[in-house]
Amino acid sequence: EKSGHMSGKTKQPKHKMSAMAKKEERTAWLFIALPFLGFLLFMAYPICFAVFASMSKWTGMNSLVDNFCGLQNYINIFHDEKFWKSLLTTIIYLIGIPIGMILGLLLAMGMNRKIPGIRLLRTMYYVPVVSSLVAVSILWAWVYNYDYGLFNSIIKLLTGHHGPNWLGDEFWVKVALIIFMVYLSSFLNSFSNLGVVLTT
Repeated sequence: EKSGHMSGKTKQPKHKMSAMAKKEERTAWLFIALPFLGFLLFMAYPICFAVFASMSKWTGMNSLVDNFCGLQNYINIFHDEKFWKSLLTTIIYLIGIPIGMILGLLLAMGMNRKIPGIRLLRTMYYVPVVSSLVAVSILWAWVYNYDYGLFNSIIKLLTGHHGPNWLGDEFWVKVALIIFMVYLSSFLNSFSNLGVVLTT
């Protein structure tokens, strides 16, 4: 029975790779190795180093290993008022992102409508793309100017009272940055959504 069982097995023939196939395999491994090496050097190593450094009282001048403190830095940060204040400020700034996404979709749908002056509106809205960030920043600095800015001029015209100090007050500078973030995100999302709207 044993000999019959062994005879029932058929050996699969081993296919030898040709010289061309071996060369292509080496080339493929080379193409894989280069991005993987870049990932290790520029992503994996910095992340691991940052995590290890965050668990140490390393200042850049002392020893990284000798000043290892474990999770003590993370424990201390939750008792720091500056951390909670900066976290709250970051959350406030993030409010502008979903608003900008919704406005961007609405603007994309609006710019696809056949209404009078739509070409002029598209041109005016596309101007920031061909403008430098410096020029856009100078424009918004004028919009937020306390004495002769656009916003405060409109507020004074409508209410008779002077507008807030947009860039000098701790509260109003957050509102100003949210408005600017809404402008940027709505602008970018409107053009990213415009192609979807035009194809539907």
